[in-house]
Amino acid sequence: MADTEFPDRSWVEADGRAAVAFRELADAVERVVAVASPGDGAVAYINPFTERSTGIPASEVVGRSFADRLIPGEDREAFEAASRRSSRSGVAVDLDGMIRRRDGSLRMIRWGLRPIAGPDGVSALLIVGRDVTDVGRAEQRLLQAERMAAIGQVSAGLAHESRNALQRSQACLEMLALKVEDRPDAVDLIGRIQQAQDDLHRLYEDVREFAAPIHLELRPCRLSDVWRRAWEKLDRARMGRDVRFEEAGEVLSLECTADAFRLEQVFANLFDNSLAASTDPAKVTVDASLARLDGRDGLRVVVRDDGPGLTSEQRARFFDAFFTTKTRGTGLGTAIVKRIIEAHGGRVEVGAAHPRGAEVVLTIPRGRGDDA
Repeated sequence: MADTEFPDRSWVEADGRAAVAFRELADAVERVVAVASPGDGAVAYINPFTERSTGIPASEVVGRSFADRLIPGEDREAFEAASRRSSRSGVAVDLDGMIRRRDGSLRMIRWGLRPIAGPDGVSALLIVGRDVTDVGRAEQRLLQAERMAAIGQVSAGLAHESRNALQRSQACLEMLALKVEDRPDAVDLIGRIQQAQDDLHRLYEDVREFAAPIHLELRPCRLSDVWRRAWEKLDRARMGRDVRFEEAGEVLSLECTADAFRLEQVFANLFDNSLAASTDPAKVTVDASLARLDGRDGLRVVVRDDGPGLTSEQRARFFDAFFTTKTRGTGLGTAIVKRIIEAHGGRVEVGAAHPRGAEVVLTIPRGRGDDA
């Protein structure tokens, strides 16, 4: 835009120098800055930082509702209500929420809504947002570390005490099965009990693994080899199913420095989720590309399926421990995924919502986590 166009020109005409100073400041500041109409929220201006941080050019925002274009659905009502309150009352309103980027990913923003006064009342609404995603992540990591320590102590004790009890009951069930092998109904019931015990044992082991500190063995590895091994190890889950596995992107042969064993766990968990969520014929896609991560070279890997997708609640809780949509499962798979990726100095998030399917976006550094 050659000039900053405000919904009501009176403020600009009253002091053109103020508009020039505002534009220079807004263009330089590392904050989301927009000027919108106090009525319908139509955007008159966004600054370059907003374009860079969201990946959305001003031409796709100006003239449209700020909330409709940049605020995710679950936050939109609260944002619009705050905008109306600020515009009508003429007072500043602050709130926390999200901004949606072009790729569908979300960033946590601390919003400040400031009415711009004109001769006849509020002539425009100044929207300023500070990205606090990393602050929130740091707080969450601290809380998570405290929770992990508590869970680790409890699960270690449970696993130790229960292992012997489970082994004894398993031996008794095997002896009982021999005595009733001529009674199929009894054998079936014993099999169900044994399966329940196996599930309980798996839960203890998953909790123990989830709470344990993650020690990485970083070595150069080809990421495509890692996810291919993970896919091959799920051959039992794919047996008898009509499932297609596809790879996309231009960096399938590039190497990174990572713990291949841990990343194999990551891909196995994500693939298993995709298989469980999809009905045949199903397709799981891995799409890899170069990326930047906090100023460093990185790799971006998207795991996508064509299942029913995720609800807003499932998206919000996708990485929460013990949250699952499976009929069988501990709900720790994606929580472990998050811990492993963050231990590598990377990021993981739920990608853009599609009419069908879900996608998880992994971004990891190509070098060691402390490399510049």
